[in-house]
Amino acid sequence: TNASYARWEEARRKFGTITTTARDIARQAFSWLPMSAVDAKATLARWLVALARCCMVHVRDEHHFETELRHILTPNFCLQVLSKLLANARLPNELLIRLDENMSKLVSAVSSCERVINTPIPLSYTRHTARFLMVWLACLPFTLWSYCGWAMVPLTALISFVLLGIEEIGVYIEEPFSVMALERLCERLEVNMQAMLREHQEIDQYLSQAAVVDKPTVSAVRPDASPRAVNNALEDTLDSLAG
Repeated sequence: TNASYARWEEARRKFGTITTTARDIARQAFSWLPMSAVDAKATLARWLVALARCCMVHVRDEHHFETELRHILTPNFCLQVLSKLLANARLPNELLIRLDENMSKLVSAVSSCERVINTPIPLSYTRHTARFLMVWLACLPFTLWSYCGWAMVPLTALISFVLLGIEEIGVYIEEPFSVMALERLCERLEVNMQAMLREHQEIDQYLSQAAVVDKPTVSAVRPDASPRAVNNALEDTLDSLAG
């Protein structure tokens, strides 16, 4: 049971890392890309959601891709597309490094999910544990008889119910991705992406009306700009917003 719960906990954390890091990448890209790059932002958001859904299908045996997409639309393919989209954004090197760090987190999380699904608990371990438990429960009434008399019947039934229930739960969560609500996580990620796109468009409109776009911004810095130039642009933008 402890081994099964450890697998479930790792699966929960790693898939959660995928959705959390995807939102962070979207936040950074939406803020740093130019206001005119609406299509690029929408494309990035769609591929981030596609990555989460591909991972969900990838780690579940009962789900299958359509025949024409089974060997094409995979988590690795989505990661390659996302990396290419960010590389083509022509952002300053300082910002690309930060985005690449988040991309590395995505790769690590996907690899961890694959490790969980590809290294199941040995079947012999599960069977041996179940057999030992059944033998122990079969001997339990003889041990309790001298202490409890006929009361050992309900006591044995209660103890058997508890221990067999724990064993059943352990077997049930041995394959954590089949019992986790991954669909809900993916749907929530998609809703968050749409909300972030809408909110950034509203913010861009507000900044345009406030004439803040004439101030130096991160998107206006050359791709080969130094970190000091990027920091100066950020400070100018913050000063303009404060004013």
